[in-house]
Amino acid sequence: GWPFKVEATVGFTEALLAKDEEKYKEEQMEAQESFELHLNDLNNIISSLQQYTDLNQVDNVATQMRNLQKDLKQAEADATLFNMREVLFGVDATDYSRIKKMIDTFDPFLQFWTTASNWKKWQNAWMYDNFLEIDSQQMEKDVMTSFKTMFKMGKAFQLRDYTTCANNCEKIRLEVEEFRKYCPLITALRSPGMRDRHWEKVTEEIGIDLHPDEKFTLTKALEMGLMDHLEPITKVSDVAGKEYSIETALDKMATEWKPNELIVKGHRETGTYIIKVEEQITQMLDDHIVMTQAMSFSPFKKPFEDRITEWEMQLRLASEILDEWMAVQRQWMYLEPIFSSEDIMQQLPLEGKRFATVDRTWRKALGQANLTPHVLTMCSSKKLLDSFIESNKMLESVQKGLADYLETKRLAFSRFFFLSNDELLQILSQTKNPLSVQPHLRKCFEAIDKLEFQDDLQMTAMMSAEKEKVPFAEFIYPKGNVENWLGEVERVMKKSVRQSVVDSMADFEECSRTEWMRKWPAMVVLAVDCMDWTKVAEGSINKDDLAGFYQLNVDQLVDCTLLVRGKLSKGERLCIGALIVIDVHARDVVQRDVSGIPQIGGGGHVEGRLECGAFGGCYLYFCSREEGRKQAAVPVGDT
Repeated sequence: GWPFKVEATVGFTEALLAKDEEKYKEEQMEAQESFELHLNDLNNIISSLQQYTDLNQVDNVATQMRNLQKDLKQAEADATLFNMREVLFGVDATDYSRIKKMIDTFDPFLQFWTTASNWKKWQNAWMYDNFLEIDSQQMEKDVMTSFKTMFKMGKAFQLRDYTTCANNCEKIRLEVEEFRKYCPLITALRSPGMRDRHWEKVTEEIGIDLHPDEKFTLTKALEMGLMDHLEPITKVSDVAGKEYSIETALDKMATEWKPNELIVKGHRETGTYIIKVEEQITQMLDDHIVMTQAMSFSPFKKPFEDRITEWEMQLRLASEILDEWMAVQRQWMYLEPIFSSEDIMQQLPLEGKRFATVDRTWRKALGQANLTPHVLTMCSSKKLLDSFIESNKMLESVQKGLADYLETKRLAFSRFFFLSNDELLQILSQTKNPLSVQPHLRKCFEAIDKLEFQDDLQMTAMMSAEKEKVPFAEFIYPKGNVENWLGEVERVMKKSVRQSVVDSMADFEECSRTEWMRKWPAMVVLAVDCMDWTKVAEGSINKDDLAGFYQLNVDQLVDCTLLVRGKLSKGERLCIGALIVIDVHARDVVQRDVSGIPQIGGGGHVEGRLECGAFGGCYLYFCSREEGRKQAAVPVGDT
């Protein structure tokens, strides 16, 4: 069956793997034996390296050293591979630490011979090749590295008692040291700042015609005796270097500005554009102005004086243009939607004309910026700066005229002081649309959320945010300026509230209290109810029937409580809830007054009178009819 087949297959595979493992082990052992022989050969070669002492064969020996270095690196890699395989085979790792010892022994020979070979090539090139191709900075590094290497390897050979090798190091080191005295001359003559004017200056100072060309070499320079004139040459070279630093800085600044452009993007549906200046551009502009100013105070500026002055003027002009440009943009973006309204243009003809002039200038400038967004190219015109300065002045006068206009409107209708300039402008820019005032009514009239307009724009009622509606006692139309008809709304608002209170008082006598309180606006209900309570309270006091009045308060409170348990709208529930609070307070006041009425000398007749003080306190005064003077005062509550 299958279990037997699987078991047989597993056994066969294990036997095959064991056979392969044994095969690979044998191959590994053979490779390691061969590797050990190779290591012995490498060790023998390294042990005999001190025999290489002929400096005339420096290039050949250096080549052998480089090849031997490759062999050692490969041996190091092979040793690592063998150790990894031994881990897989589960055997102890072979110790190949002697490779590291061979490398340590070999390293001084490698450094000496390769450095000596390089030195011979460098020295020959510096002395006899084209002088104008010498890299003075790299030359100084190579000379210093060669000197340090020879000194260090000489010490290492002395410790190993390789006298001949140490002497060779000293010989090369002396050659390097001898050449080092030429380095200042080479550095001075190969300064990147040396120009024709400097060569002329050197010629004048030393009295030798010195204008290096392709045939000029260091050997020729030494034959001309230039080492005897090192000091004046160095002075001229130092000046050339400082002038070159200024020239390089100017070139670098010019290069950094090449990729910088204004971000020009369309602005809404105006048909024109606005710009965005990245912060890095502004920062770079400020930094470059400071750098240019520093250059203008340098004693080495003379060859570039005109260029420095022109560059500084260009940067300052760009900075001033961008400052004025952004100021114009801020005002233009604020005023553009305002003066795009025909109503505003009609009401402010002079300011509208000025804004139109600025708008034409703006569109022309931004059209050009869209075609040529490069910062320094676009901001290089003094005429553009003058136009922006003039535009800013005109926009400031437009802003002032607009502010005066808004102040006039606020003085005509004082509730406009509750609106911001932007909100008031939204209303004034749509005077032909009376409905545009609806979103701002809450700020003008605390409790009015919106007005009820008929199809013919007749205003018939006002509504609160709680959806309460108070019909107007007098229907009006939004005629004339907005501040005028809103003044009419204020007048009719007061009249309508007064009329609602009067009508509600009359209705209170015609229907039950629970039915009445659901028919009228909440504040009207609360006001009329308090008025009625006061009237009935005074009547009950005069009739000596406070106990009956107390029962009436209790009955009214019970009716309200039952009403709350039923189905009510949100507004009705808020109104009745407030009314219950007042009713509870009124019941408690009457209850206290019923239990606190004083007795006058053996049961005489008592009169009561409700009086309110100038600062809000209300009291029930009790007095004897016979004596006619106040006997007691019971506080009722605050009004």
